Amino acid sequence: MAYRDLKGIESEINIVVPSSANGATAVASGSWAAAKAGTNIASSGSNIVDIASFVAGGVYFCGRAHIMFDIPENLSRLDHNPQLKVFPYTTHYTASILATSNAVTPKDPIGGTDSSILGKTLFTNTQLGAGALLSAASGILTKDAYNVIQLNQLATFYCLTQGKFIVSLVNATHDYANSAPTGVQAAGTTYTQLRPAGHANGPVLVLKKPWFIDSEGTEFQVDTDFVIKANDVSVNQRNRRVAQLPFGTALKGPASMRLRNDIYQVTRS
Repeated sequence: MAYRDLKGIESEINIVVPSSANGATAVASGSWAAAKAGTNIASSGSNIVDIASFVAGGVYFCGRAHIMFDIPENLSRLDHNPQLKVFPYTTHYTASILATSNAVTPKDPIGGTDSSILGKTLFTNTQLGAGALLSAASGILTKDAYNVIQLNQLATFYCLTQGKFIVSLVNATHDYANSAPTGVQAAGTTYTQLRPAGHANGPVLVLKKPWFIDSEGTEFQVDTDFVIKANDVSVNQRNRRVAQLPFGTALKGPASMRLRNDIYQVTRS
């Protein structure tokens, strides 16, 4: 992704997925063990964000969705962990999900064929170990509204070290817990259908309290009028555990308005 323009104080920015080439879902079927292993990918679709673990006619289905976000190249740090916003839109298709990491190397595009990163590759490289999770289980989602999934420190690490960030979404009740479903597609705990990439209500990655580097390597931390707004708790302040810091310690760097992020030193001539 291109460098982010530096202007004004930004307490958070939204990273959307503008193209259908950066979303995919793969669905495997067979026995429960075969479905989870992805040995029989029944379908693999681009620009679909469906997460499934259900049984129909004695056949088990397991679907995992994957979204790739482009991270600004000049992002330097995040004071808070990011969030993922998703939008369910179908009754009974609001099952609990969780976000986790993927072992593939991110690249454009991700989709339904092996000419890029196909759904099956993403499915089989979805990481389900506790140490690879990017969030806790969401609980039952709310239909026709954005639901916020709080991501963790591992997600922050990926945002700061990778230009592209893949988030894999799995069913929390059955896929992650490895508990074979007994319900059909509309059972309530088995299926999640989200607005896809490119839609007006598509997935959004929210970068909380971001810091950016300008062309001279300086962290951007003040508004365009060069006024340090330390009284505003939403601006980029030092890490803190209280609601407000004293003015002199609120912002990184010296007590000046010179856009410096190094320590001011007095020297003798």
